[in-house]
Formats: sequence, C-alpha cells, structure tokens
Amino acid sequence: MRLTPKSDQTVLAVGGVARVNLMPQGELERRGRIRLMLRWATGLLGALLVVVLLIGGAAALRLVAGQRLMAEQERNTAVLAELAELSEVSGALATQRALEAFRTSATAVDLDWVALHRALTSGLPDGVVLEGFDLTTGGVPEGEEPAAEVGLTGQVMLSSPRPVEIVDVIRAYRQLPGVMDADGRELTSAGGTSGGEGEPTRYGYLLTVTFDQSLYTAAPEEE
Repeated sequence: MRLTPKSDQTVLAVGGVARVNLMPQGELERRGRIRLMLRWATGLLGALLVVVLLIGGAAALRLVAGQRLMAEQERNTAVLAELAELSEVSGALATQRALEAFRTSATAVDLDWVALHRALTSGLPDGVVLEGFDLTTGGVPEGEEPAAEVGLTGQVMLSSPRPVEIVDVIRAYRQLPGVMDADGRELTSAGGTSGGEGEPTRYGYLLTVTFDQSLYTAAPEEE
C-alpha cells in the first residue's frame, strides 16, 4: 500500500502485499474441532498403548512366576521322593540314637568293681574279712559332685575268728573313701561242734553301708 500526501507533506510508503483471511468462521471452527479431536485421539491412543504394555508386562511376569512355581513344585516333589527313599535310613538313625541314649543311661551307673572291693576290704580291723555284700546302685548322676549323691546302698557281711567291737568296724567303714554312712545291724556266731568234730567259731557282722557316686565309672576324675 502506498500513500501520496500533498506536496508540502512527507511521503510514507509501506511495502508488501496485503493478506486478508476470507475463510468463513464456521470453517475455522470446524478445523479447530478437528485438530482438538486429533489431539484427544493421539492422547487416548498413547494411553491405550501404555495400558497394553502394562498388561503385557504383567502377563509376562505372571508367566515367569508360573514357570518358577512349577520348577519349585517339581523340585519339592523330587525332594519328597528322596526323603521317602531315605525313610528306612531315618528309621535306622532314630533307632541308633535311641540305643545310644539307652546305653548312656545304662552305663551311667556302671561300677568300678576293683575300687569297690578295695573300699570294702581296706581299713578293717585285724582278723575281720569280707564274706559278701548285697548292694544296689542308685540313680543316674545328675550333678557335678559325685560325693554329694547316693550311689550304692545295701548290706555288707563280715566275719572274724574272734569277737571284735562292732563300733570299731562301723567307724572303720565310715572312714573309708566314698562311704557316706555305715551302721551295724546284726551280730551272729557260728561254729562249735559239728559232726563230732570241733570247728572254729566265727562271728558274723551285718552292716548297712551307703556309698556315694564316686565309684561310678562315669564319675568325673578329680584334678
């Protein structure tokens, strides 16, 4: 567009081609709606694609988890089958453990017979000898002090060719190692004439004695 003023005025010229949008307003609105619908369709398509990807990932994870579960179930079945095959071995081991426990319980009250005989015969007055004994073992050791628990109780038979003071015999037994208590019960005599021949008279002594558990073979040794 070019403007030509009067002779005494400055000429102002503006170059370029003038553009006029002659498209109807209805067409403009229609095209705007189309662009808006395209944007909405693109967003919905993207959301649908994301949902599809999530569903596919979940399905893949479920498939992998199912395969792992099947593998673990097969492994569990195999382990159960092996355990079933080893049931006889388990039974034998259980029997072995039971026998070992029984052996431990049975040998817990085993006695040192040499030490017992030495304890019964040592420290007796002159002429007094051991004729026999009837002793019963006590319970299984429970503590760490064998001398504090009862191990043997019963009777001891002694004899001598001449009468001796029973108090001395009891005192001698009470001083023996491992003896917790001793007491006299009976005093008998036997002998005289038998079959027309004289036999020496012997005197018998019946004592009750209680030993501790130091005579058990399982008792711990003293340091």
